Amino acid sequence: MTSAQKQEEEHKVVSEVEGIPWMKDFILECITNLYRVSDVMAAELDKIKE
Repeated sequence: MTSAQKQEEEHKVVSEVEGIPWMKDFILECITNLYRVSDVMAAELDKIKE
């Protein structure tokens, strides 16, 4: 997923929960953690392939 796609996805989610401030922070944190995990997993997969 490109960074533009990530930003678009984040914006979409954030606009859906705009009315609930704590929810917005929570979801952004979840999204950030998911990307972090997916990056780590991708790196691990690359190690396995080598």
